[in-house]
Amino acid sequence: MRTNLFLFCVLAPVYTILIGHINGDSVFGCGGFVKSDVDINFSLVEVKLYTMHGSIKYQTDCAPNTGYYLIPLYDKADFKLKVEPPKGWSFEPESVELKIDGTTDPCSRQEDINFKFTGFSVNGKVISKGQVNGPSGVTVTLHKSGSPDILQTVTTAEDGSYIFSKVMPGDYDIKATASPKYKFIQQQAKATVTADNGDVGSSIVIAGYQVVGKVQSEGEPIKGVNFVLFSKVVNKQDVLDCEKSVPKGFVSPDKQESLCYVTSKDDGTFTFPSLPVGEFSIVPFFKGEHIRFDVVPASMEFRVLHNAVDLQVKFTFN
Repeated sequence: MRTNLFLFCVLAPVYTILIGHINGDSVFGCGGFVKSDVDINFSLVEVKLYTMHGSIKYQTDCAPNTGYYLIPLYDKADFKLKVEPPKGWSFEPESVELKIDGTTDPCSRQEDINFKFTGFSVNGKVISKGQVNGPSGVTVTLHKSGSPDILQTVTTAEDGSYIFSKVMPGDYDIKATASPKYKFIQQQAKATVTADNGDVGSSIVIAGYQVVGKVQSEGEPIKGVNFVLFSKVVNKQDVLDCEKSVPKGFVSPDKQESLCYVTSKDDGTFTFPSLPVGEFSIVPFFKGEHIRFDVVPASMEFRVLHNAVDLQVKFTFN
C-alpha cells in the first residue's frame, strides 16, 4: 500500500513537509513510474506536485533503478502533477491535472500515474562565416544517418540556432536549406545521441549572401556597366563568384584595392553572388570605346547582415 511509510521513505525522499490531513489522521500517496524504452538516468528526473496557482507542494526524485516515485497527499484539492527532467529531455504527458476528492481520483484509487520518456534534444546553429551568429528562417531537417527521409523539420531562430526535440538515441544527419541567395560552405552536420542531449555546435556555415542592384538611363536598363566592390573589413578571398581583377581603364579612388567587380546584364541588374557579413562600398564604372560616362551615385555604401541585400537606390546615367 502507498500508505506504508517505509516504502514511502525509501522510494520517495521527502523535500517538503505538507501540513493537513484528508480525514484528520490519514495519509496516502500519489505515485507511479517514469518509464523509458532506452537507458536513462532516472535519478536526474524529478516529479513535482503544484497547486493550481503554481506553488510547489512537494517534489521528489525517481528511484534510480526503477523510475518509481511516490508523493504524499494530505489535502482534498486540485493539483498539477508534473515531471521535470533535465533540460532537453521530453516526456509524455508532461503533466497531469488532479482533482483529489479522496475517493474517485487516480491517487485515491491507488492507480499509477506514469510518464513515458520520448527522447532527448539535438541543438546546433547555422552561422555566417567568421561570425558567432547566423540568419533566421533557415530550414533544417533531421534524418536517420544515411536516409533521405525527413524525421523533423525546424527553422533557425534570430541568432541562427535550432533545436530538435524528442530524438531517441542513434546516429543522425542534419541538413540545412535556404534561399538560392545564400551560399553555404558547409550545409550538413552529423549528430550521435546516446544517453543525453546532442550538440553539433556551429557546424553549418554560410559563406555569403547575394547582393543585387540595378542601373538604368531614362527608365531603360543599361547593359555593361561595371560595379567595383571595396571593403575595409572584408578580405578578398572571402568574396566569391565575382571577377577578382580590375576593369580596364578603372582607377581606384584613394588607391584602395578593390575586392572584385561584376557587370550589369541586359535587364540592367547586377549581382554579387556571395558577400560575407560586413560593410562594403561599390563604385560604378562605364567606359565606351572613346568616352567614359558618369553614373550616379558615384559610389554607394551598404552592409550585409546575415541576409541577402537588394540595393533599393537605382544607379542612373548623369
